[in-house]
Formats: sequence, structure tokens, C-alpha cells
Amino acid sequence: HVISQLKSYLTRERKDVAVHLMTEAMGIILKQNELIRRLKCSVGEQNEKTIELQEELMNQKSESENSMKSMISQAITESVSDTVNEIKSYSSAVSSNQAQASN
Repeated sequence: HVISQLKSYLTRERKDVAVHLMTEAMGIILKQNELIRRLKCSVGEQNEKTIELQEELMNQKSESENSMKSMISQAITESVSDTVNEIKSYSSAVSSNQAQASN
């Protein structure tokens, strides 16, 4: 009779310990899941920031290219304009010399 009571007591104790350990294990799993969720959020935020920075970099690159094209275009326009003015000036001088020569 004492042995059966002892067995019964030990069985109850083992069940209590098992329930306690399972409860702790579930708590740990829930904490881990929360940490994983937070980590995923953090990674997602970093990805968004990376994408924003890439877009900003592309915009700056585009603005820089446009600015460079504009400066090159302006320099070419000014150079062509100067050349045209030089040709007009030379042409005018030649005409003037020809007029003086005929007189």
C-alpha cells in the first residue's frame, strides 16, 4: 500500500514537473517568436531604407548627368556662337578690304 502511494505521488510529481517544464518551454518559444518577428521587422525597415538610399543615389546621379549635359551643351553653344561671330567678323573684314581695294 505504501509503495503504491509512493508510486502515485512520484507519478503526480513527474506530471507536475513535466507541465512546469512544458509551460516554461512554451514561454521561451513565444519569446523567441517575438524576437524573430522583431528581427524581421528590423530587416524589413533596413531593406526599405536601402531602397530609399538607392533611389536617392539614382536621382542624384540623374541630376548630375543632366547638369553635366547642360554644361556641355552650353559650352558647345557658346563655342559655336563665338566661331560664327569670328567668321562674321572675318567676312566683314574681307568685304571691307575688297571694297577698299576696288576704290
